[in-house]
Amino acid sequence: MLLQEALFGRRAVRAYAADPVDEATIRRLVEAAIHAPNAVNAQPWAFTVVRDRATLARVSREAKTHMLATMPAEHADRFRPRLADPAFDIFYGAPALVVISARAEGPWIVEDCAMAALNLMLTAYSEGLGTCWIGFAQGYLNTPQGKAAIEAPRQWVQIAPIVVGKPKTTPAPVERARPEIRWLDENQSAHDARTVLMNHRKELLGRIRAPWPALALAAAFPALPVLADEVKDGEALADRLCAKCHVVSQQVGPAFVDVAKGPRASRDALRDFLRGAHSDVSHQNAMPSPGLDEKQIDALSAYIASLHGAK
Repeated sequence: MLLQEALFGRRAVRAYAADPVDEATIRRLVEAAIHAPNAVNAQPWAFTVVRDRATLARVSREAKTHMLATMPAEHADRFRPRLADPAFDIFYGAPALVVISARAEGPWIVEDCAMAALNLMLTAYSEGLGTCWIGFAQGYLNTPQGKAAIEAPRQWVQIAPIVVGKPKTTPAPVERARPEIRWLDENQSAHDARTVLMNHRKELLGRIRAPWPALALAAAFPALPVLADEVKDGEALADRLCAKCHVVSQQVGPAFVDVAKGPRASRDALRDFLRGAHSDVSHQNAMPSPGLDEKQIDALSAYIASLHGAK
């Protein structure tokens, strides 16, 4: 299996078949885990494998009690009914629990063990197995009672309790929000880039009626087939390529809000304009062609059009 398939296909599985996970498989998962990046090559991890059903049931029961007693108030409404249910198994019927621990306290043990956990989970997926990081168990396993239950040494710190097993069902993909990316290019200082971004955000927040440009676009052009992702991609291009002239300063080029209200505000007109050299622009310093590809042209035209409903 390609790494890309595992990265995009792995899911948190919360329903497992009773089929056991054999020792050879667990060892392969641990071998993958220990090849994770780690600070100063400390390799702080240790692994506890629990396959005894009675121990899993005991830890589930006692971890629920611990969570109910220590849970922050803001989580109570969401988790209390489940944790108070005697039938609820925090391990979801999984046949194996792999606890990734740090052998001692240290400044980067959480990061190191978390990366080892990701290696383990991706490798499990590539072998047709499901995994889930069980946060409900984490606090309890660091109490004296929890350490005793899994026979962990007193100085160990339990970081990642991960169940492993054959999934009963395949969870549906979860939509991911578009990431916010800030670019600091070589020809621009960190201060200048941050100023451009802050001024750009401030201008848009003050001008857009709808909370998101995509909503303003939908109100202005209900029949126009524009994806929200296109608008966000276009906004990112505007941040990176156009903000100095069109948003932060209007001495060279008009603000995009004004462009969106002009005679060339349709998507097709904007596309044609962005493909050209802009030699016919009315302002004194003609804008050179930015050299955009078709996908970038679609995104930037969608973003500008989305500002049509701005004040």
